[in-house]
Amino acid sequence: DLAERLAERARLARELRALTAQARLTAWMVGALPVGAAVLVEFAAPGALGGALLAGPGLLALLVALGLYAGGAALVVRISRVVP
Repeated sequence: DLAERLAERARLARELRALTAQARLTAWMVGALPVGAAVLVEFAAPGALGGALLAGPGLLALLVALGLYAGGAALVVRISRVVP
């Protein structure tokens, strides 16, 4: 019956979401590490990041890193998507 199949799919989707909760949390934590490190560096040596990243090769490295970060985040979201 259609109602039973839909209920089963919803139950399986909830179960899958629960089973992947640790992996999703780990992905968020790994994603937050660069931001946290940058904040710690700024507290330890105010202005150090600005001087290093906002001129010349540092700016290029920052832009490449941000692009890779965004691409990686998009892939993680796509891989972990549960299709109902």
